[in-house]
Amino acid sequence: MRQFIEVLVKKYKDDILAYKLLHQRMATVACSTGSEDCLFLYLLVRYLKPTNILEIGTFVGSTLFAIITACEENKQPYIIHTIDNHDELKLENKLLHSVKVHKGWSREVLKNINTKFDFVFSDANRSE
Repeated sequence: MRQFIEVLVKKYKDDILAYKLLHQRMATVACSTGSEDCLFLYLLVRYLKPTNILEIGTFVGSTLFAIITACEENKQPYIIHTIDNHDELKLENKLLHSVKVHKGWSREVLKNINTKFDFVFSDANRSE
């Protein structure tokens, strides 16, 4: 894992500072995910370049912000389905142009989404 992280850091070293500056916007929002974890998620999406993404456990949107920012940098069309049982999302609507926000329990919401995902990030309680 350490070697993989070193590859990501080397490949995207210029992106890291730019992302950290963007992520500071989220600093005013109470996030449950640390900035280092969000940076890793950003680098992972930059590297893998997924276009059909599922996020479970949106909460305020700090990880969603990382995923969106990486997708925008990848410069490919993308769609993100994000699911949370609460309505706490704090991201600006202009960032959500390729995001479908679903409110509810993921096990119920997923029954109505007929999409094959090439990247799944789950940051929710197992009961959700």
